[in-house]
Amino acid sequence: KTTEYLEIGVFKSLSDLSINKKEFAKILNLSELKPNTIAYKFVKSRFLLQRIKHFLYSEKTNQLYILNLTKDEKIIGYQIRNFEKDRAKYVSYTIEKMYSELGKEFPKVPNPEKINTLSIYFNVMLVDLSNTFTIFEGPTDALLYPKNSLALSGINKNSDMFDEISNARYMFDNDAIGRRTMEAKLKKKKQVFMWKKFIKDYKLDRRIKDFNDLIRECYFTKNTAYKNIDKYFTTSPYDILNI
Repeated sequence: KTTEYLEIGVFKSLSDLSINKKEFAKILNLSELKPNTIAYKFVKSRFLLQRIKHFLYSEKTNQLYILNLTKDEKIIGYQIRNFEKDRAKYVSYTIEKMYSELGKEFPKVPNPEKINTLSIYFNVMLVDLSNTFTIFEGPTDALLYPKNSLALSGINKNSDMFDEISNARYMFDNDAIGRRTMEAKLKKKKQVFMWKKFIKDYKLDRRIKDFNDLIRECYFTKNTAYKNIDKYFTTSPYDILNI
């Protein structure tokens, strides 16, 4: 029943509740990214300047806003990247929490739980579920990935709803919890990425943590391994040692 989260009515509600980007920026006193700011340097270092419409910056609080956009570039949720060491590095905001931050009353709608859940699944309003799509943990990975993708905004977010879709495949982070989660998916014969085999075959740095790290490694070492990512997804439980 988790697929009920993906009902067309939930997407329509998200679209109807979305907030205009200019209004959002004005209320929260946010600006476009400016060169030489820490936020701009961060986005540039992640090779995401071509996705700059997905970002805003608060000079006052030194926070980068990563926007979850609809096709007409309205906002349904967002994630803040904090650069101050005394704050949590990433904080996610559902559509209802966004309304609260903007000082707006959240309308009474059917299925608010489903609406809030999907509102922080980045690219959920842009992804084509009828074609192969790749699910990442974080928004910057999904934004960098050149094809059909979305992000959960954290490994602790539920992804079971996508298990019923044969086109879904998972490329969670190359760390203990990411690999463990993909192992659980593989036992259910869902498509997952074989980090261990991929890194070994192309002699990459074992410390690569995610898709963004992979692209940076390939760029700086002139390694074309990234072109072969599609070959390293598997549905065979026998590949569990290759994750």
